[in-house]
Amino acid sequence: MSDYAFIQARHFTPGRIKPVQLIVIHSAETQELAQSAENVAHYFATTDVAASVHYAVDADSIVQCVRLTDTAWHCKNANANGIGIEHAGRAIQTREQWLDDYGQKMLDRSARLCADLCKRFNIPASFAQFAGPNNPKVTRAGFCGHVDVPLHGTHSDPGTSFPYDWFLERVVNYLR
Repeated sequence: MSDYAFIQARHFTPGRIKPVQLIVIHSAETQELAQSAENVAHYFATTDVAASVHYAVDADSIVQCVRLTDTAWHCKNANANGIGIEHAGRAIQTREQWLDDYGQKMLDRSARLCADLCKRFNIPASFAQFAGPNNPKVTRAGFCGHVDVPLHGTHSDPGTSFPYDWFLERVVNYLR
């Protein structure tokens, strides 16, 4: 996992106070471009907004923004125990838009990364479960969108049409 370009985010917390249980999927709310991952990483490196992610992914590249041993600021109630991954695209995209040629390349690239993360942190390639809609305690480790984390704030990403079935199938294939 150290083979990725690294552009340090400006805002993060050194270290972790909880073990990793979640892989949190985000849509970066950007255009699907060849340099989207780099653009997102540069944003997190320079912004005054207190936000960051561990990885930014587009169809051509992955850029790491926060080390896995540190805590990124990507989702209220999932920062301490989550790994945040931004994907080029928008929450309003349809399933077909997520799975166009660009999207398939990007999501396949992300699935390979996620399989490595699953192995490293013993996270199953399935949906996470929480104690309740108002309780972010993780009762089963796994994947979720920003929107799925209880009391996460106001975000809606990665959107209702994100192709989790297609994506998780690839994660499982890479785990084999």
